[in-house]
Amino acid sequence: MAQRAIYSREARQKLRKLIRDTHPDVVHVLNFTSYLSPSIIDAARDEHVPVVVRLSSFDLICANHMFLRDGKICTECTQGKYHSVLHRCVGGSFSASLAKSVAMYFHDLIDIYDRVDAFVAPAKFMEQTLITAGYPVERIHHIPTFVDSGRFRPLPPGVPVEDYMLYFGRIAPDKGLGTLIEAYAKLGPSAPPLKLMGPSEPAEEARLRARCAELNLDNVQFIGAARGEEMVSIVQRARFAIVSSVWFENTPNTVYEAFACGRPVIATNIGSLPEQVNPGVNGLLFELNNPTDLARKMQYLLDHPEIADQFGANGRESIHREYSAQTHAARLLTLFGALAGVEYGPNPAPTPVWQQARS
Repeated sequence: MAQRAIYSREARQKLRKLIRDTHPDVVHVLNFTSYLSPSIIDAARDEHVPVVVRLSSFDLICANHMFLRDGKICTECTQGKYHSVLHRCVGGSFSASLAKSVAMYFHDLIDIYDRVDAFVAPAKFMEQTLITAGYPVERIHHIPTFVDSGRFRPLPPGVPVEDYMLYFGRIAPDKGLGTLIEAYAKLGPSAPPLKLMGPSEPAEEARLRARCAELNLDNVQFIGAARGEEMVSIVQRARFAIVSSVWFENTPNTVYEAFACGRPVIATNIGSLPEQVNPGVNGLLFELNNPTDLARKMQYLLDHPEIADQFGANGRESIHREYSAQTHAARLLTLFGALAGVEYGPNPAPTPVWQQARS
């Protein structure tokens, strides 16, 4: 695993073969650092194909990809010195932290990311973080992600929401659910249920359940991971959704999915979340690790359902305007076309560069 994370000659050779077989205009790379390794960037450059890297997390800069150490935000690695071994940032493991640090220093040594033609940053926060870390601004392109607004949709007209609040996502320490539990306790015994939906890390779920028991919270419901229409239905019927993360989320899909379902969002005021949640328009923001502030925002939306509904409608409108699949594809294709010398239309079926050259 360490060898692959540093540089995989096997991945480089196999991608070169794939490029020769398929003749792509552009190589678009996602989630590659820990298995394929950045060697695939060299493979594309060997074959004279432009490389676009989409940054789903901060793993080009931070060893644990989250800027999170001992449950608190840490940005030391943006200065180009990777402290993961000292702090055992990768899973609390010395060996895993050492492997990741060695890989990152090696990639800096060989300037592998200087060979990337464009970086796609889903959030402006990500874009600015890359600039702070020394990446050239002219190669960073802010292209937000998208949501399937046909699948995630509001309730039919006249169908009311139900009386519960919702968190959906991973049940994990970085999601700040301890703060959410403390905030919920402040609402008092008459508060509607709080549903926590998503796959759990067993230790974290056990910790949260124990805290609920200490606080005599009978209305916190761990409903597990839902899929498909069941999941959409649970989001649609919630009063609002809560994103209580304690790390710099990179435009989490759950925010857009809630908006697409016509539901407002209360989120932490850090990272990319303030780009997604516009206070007083499509939701509210609360101060990091401040359960009193979060409880105040939750109570406000509970007390003003008509405002919550309007926030949700505004969120749905923003999905159509800024975060549709069509808008995302158009932005990506504009970038790809500029790099590859191909003009893609609104319904792209372009003749690849290699075919144009042959004809």
